[in-house]
Amino acid sequence: MKVLGIDTSTASLSIALTVDGVLKYELIQNHALTHSERLLPYLEQMMKSVEFSLDDIDRIACTVGPGSFTGIRIGVSVANAFSMSLGKPVIGISTLEAMAFAHRFSKNMIVSTTDAQREHFYVAFYQAHGGNEIFSLGKEEVLSKTDILQRCENYEKVIITGDAVSMWKDLPQEIQKAPPDMCYPRAVSVCLLAERQGIQETKYIEPVYLRKSQAELQFEERQGKQ
Repeated sequence: MKVLGIDTSTASLSIALTVDGVLKYELIQNHALTHSERLLPYLEQMMKSVEFSLDDIDRIACTVGPGSFTGIRIGVSVANAFSMSLGKPVIGISTLEAMAFAHRFSKNMIVSTTDAQREHFYVAFYQAHGGNEIFSLGKEEVLSKTDILQRCENYEKVIITGDAVSMWKDLPQEIQKAPPDMCYPRAVSVCLLAERQGIQETKYIEPVYLRKSQAELQFEERQGKQ
């Protein structure tokens, strides 16, 4: 099975191609959210580097959020367009799950986070058992740092990952931060997670935001003061 993976949900842009679970191509770049300009040229570059065409791809997978509202829309739009033009299934993968999947060979409770603004985080909790998969411990949420740390109290080994890791200071001893090179979602994880899923009966994928944008929240605040 050939899977094309796309992630544009954070400041890092990542694309990958796997064949039967083996990585054939991967590109990771951090261009401070200029994904709209770079994604299609990078995909063209990728296809010139492999021995088959877009028509040979079996599945298209893309992170759907939560994360950067603009970044998510870019990746989802391209994935949907490819799916429609090629007649291939498209699969949406949680950004938080893709972040956590990099730590699947550990034996930790994994806290996957990304910045939700206003001192809150998009967060999801997973458990790894040292194998090749992770297990969700609940739904994706928007929580404060205090609430997240309270959730961690019942676990002996905890690792916090995600592009918001740099915002975590003075953590308890039992909680460790993931190294920087393992904090952003990688498109290879998106590919591997998509391989594990059955074909969804959807013609397109949709963004998952979990909360309103900062502009929407500020607009509502102004309206409330009038």
